[in-house]
Amino acid sequence: MRDTRRWACALALAALLVAAPAQAEPRGNAAEAGLGVASLLASLPYGVVKLAWAVTGTLGAGLAWCFTGGDSDPAKKIMDGAVRGDYILTPDQLTGKDSIEFIGRSKENQIAHESVENAPGW
Repeated sequence: MRDTRRWACALALAALLVAAPAQAEPRGNAAEAGLGVASLLASLPYGVVKLAWAVTGTLGAGLAWCFTGGDSDPAKKIMDGAVRGDYILTPDQLTGKDSIEFIGRSKENQIAHESVENAPGW
C-alpha cells in the first residue's frame, strides 16, 4: 500500500512539472535538480509503456511481413512507428522546450520535419 502511495505522489509531482509553463530565465540548481528527479520519476512509467509499445509493434511488424508475403514496406512503417521515438523523458521535454515523440518517425520523415521546423518564420 505504501508503494502505491509513493508512485501516486511521484506521478502527481511529474504531472505538475509537465503542466508548468516553460521558464524564460535560467533555472537555479534546486530547480534543475527537481527537474532531474521529475524526469527520472516520469521516465520510469513512460519507459515501461514505450517498451511495451515497441515490443507489440515489433510483433505486429512481423505479422504484417508474414501476411503480406514478405513485403517489407508495411512492416517497416509499423516498425518505425513502434521502435523509434523517445524512451526517456528529459527535463527539456518536461518544460516544453522539446517535444515528446512517443510514436517514432522514419528517417526520411524526421529529416523533413526538422527542415520545416528550422525554416524561417516557422
